[in-house]
Amino acid sequence: MELKKIELRNFRNFKKQNIDFKPGINVISGENGSGKSNLLESIYLFFKGKSFRKARLKDMINWEEDFFRLDLSVKNYTYDNFYLYYDKKKIYSME
Repeated sequence: MELKKIELRNFRNFKKQNIDFKPGINVISGENGSGKSNLLESIYLFFKGKSFRKARLKDMINWEEDFFRLDLSVKNYTYDNFYLYYDKKKIYSME
């Protein structure tokens, strides 16, 4: 499976962010507090169903919002697009 793109909405310090990945190795760099670990956490959450930080889902929502949504696009898989939505009460995952 090859990760092509991820869109983060109201996830941690991201209000709305689209990130495209290239085939091969991708380097994630930036200043402290810019969201590098948050990006990795969102990918981990998709594949493991939990945070590597042991955080609760409601703690992953941007402080000013009531929900987060993650959209993931992959290559060479049965389905190309997935999303994960959390609204403080329910969690939805759809293909």
